[in-house]
Amino acid sequence: MAKLEDWSIGNAEDSFYLAPELRSYVLYGTVYGHPKKSDGKKIRSSRIVSVLSGRSVQTLYTVYELGEPSADYLDWLKSNGYDYDPENPLKVK
Repeated sequence: MAKLEDWSIGNAEDSFYLAPELRSYVLYGTVYGHPKKSDGKKIRSSRIVSVLSGRSVQTLYTVYELGEPSADYLDWLKSNGYDYDPENPLKVK
């Protein structure tokens, strides 16, 4: 399983005109242990399909174990009133 450090989550689409329920999400971060990417490479994942359990996330092509999130992402969560649960950091519908 690939590990993602210094990660954050973002919209997969570049359009602001897409209804929220139609949006999909991707991960950004520094990857380690990926079969096709060099360790330490900054990546944008394929679309998140599901949160498997805890810190494991399934994208279209890869399962990622989430390491430590980006400090900027944690600041964004806090400033927008979102709680961060380190045991279950993503809640994607």
